[in-house]
Amino acid sequence: MLLLVATAACGNGKPDTPPATTREVTVESSDDKCLLTPGKVLPGSIRFEIRNTGREATEFYVYGPDRKILGEEDNIEAGRTGTMIIELYPGTFETACKPGHREPGPGLRQPVLVVEGGNAPSDSIGNLKRRAARDYKTWVEGQVSELLKETRSFTNAIKKKDLERARKLFAPTRVYYESIEPVAEKIGGRQGEIDANIDERRMDPTAVREWTGFHRLERSLWETRALTEEDGKIADRLLVDIQRLKTQIAAEEFNALDLSNGAASLLAEVATTKITGEENEYAGTDLSDFAANVDGAKTAIKYLREPLLVRDTKLWLDIVTEFDKIEAVLERHRIPGKGWKNYRDVTLAERRALQNALNAIAEPVSKVTAVIKG
Repeated sequence: MLLLVATAACGNGKPDTPPATTREVTVESSDDKCLLTPGKVLPGSIRFEIRNTGREATEFYVYGPDRKILGEEDNIEAGRTGTMIIELYPGTFETACKPGHREPGPGLRQPVLVVEGGNAPSDSIGNLKRRAARDYKTWVEGQVSELLKETRSFTNAIKKKDLERARKLFAPTRVYYESIEPVAEKIGGRQGEIDANIDERRMDPTAVREWTGFHRLERSLWETRALTEEDGKIADRLLVDIQRLKTQIAAEEFNALDLSNGAASLLAEVATTKITGEENEYAGTDLSDFAANVDGAKTAIKYLREPLLVRDTKLWLDIVTEFDKIEAVLERHRIPGKGWKNYRDVTLAERRALQNALNAIAEPVSKVTAVIKG
């Protein structure tokens, strides 16, 4: 789930109050009060010093929309002071003290903490982008490790000429590749050895005999319906190619624009090959790839959450909304206990609904690079 942070018009109903000048807040939590000083802060890393002047242990919370907890400090004993630092950006945020651990219930509410005064410092933005890139690379490395493991099982089934098992493993194995496809393309060009489909080879008929990768094996599994020694060699090469990809990714440096451009590229990939049913024309497993592309795009954007909230909170909220919508449309085609519907069974009207949802998410995602650049 992508965590939201609310945005609202800055101010607290008192237009003549002085502007924010600090990122530090003192909280006094007593038995019957929860007071914040000041009530306005600048955006960025906010330091809360929570002083418990009551007779019981207390807790302090900061909430976003729908009462989502953005920060909490627990078990501050009577007479003690707790410290909490969280990232907040322009908007209004509800806070609460809970002396005596008052759960369930709202505790002692402080209506709002107002965050105003423009964006966080530029060096903070740079740090957020670097952290996003670093965390995304860790996720990508996990995906390619799973890809290698699942490909090993898939290619073992090919080499054993176990047609049914290989068919069963085909789509689940490809999920890990499809979620990181722009990374593979960035590192190794088109990565045609892994993922070139038959349409790319049709453009050069003389190259068909050199066609390798997932889709070459897909044709054997669903059209030829027989596995040969040649397929075993193709399987061996596929495994080697993915092992090489894993090594290349480990050595690669990522930046925030890799995430934003990669997300846009994944959605474009859906538009050009999945919607049309061209990606897996023999197996009909395009919905599996479709969902993996969407999930990969969503994950890349998720890691950009904090820099996006600094630069354009509304864009972030729009993206979250549209990802929720396209996932809901996709879920209509999942068969409980069986996975995704064969794409040949998706009607033209259903494909239009998928296309509309895809267009709706692609539009805000296409703006992310310009927003976070610089």
